[in-house]
Amino acid sequence: LKEMYHLGLEEIEEINLQLQAFINQKMTNVNTRYLQDYLGLYVFKKNWEVTYGRLSISKEDAEKIFIELLKRKKQVL
Repeated sequence: LKEMYHLGLEEIEEINLQLQAFINQKMTNVNTRYLQDYLGLYVFKKNWEVTYGRLSISKEDAEKIFIELLKRKKQVL
């Protein structure tokens, strides 16, 4: 990813710190068995923020997220 997105050490460290803060502040008893799911949630929320320019906070946002997850679930199956 570093080469693909031309990231420097500072950008990678910033992403790492944000991910650690997300997991440490929002989650309890994080099991490494489910770490991929936590990472997926983090990436989904960050992509939402980039796409819509804000965090998801409304009922309408929750409905959009649910629909998006259902669409992706069909793709995985």
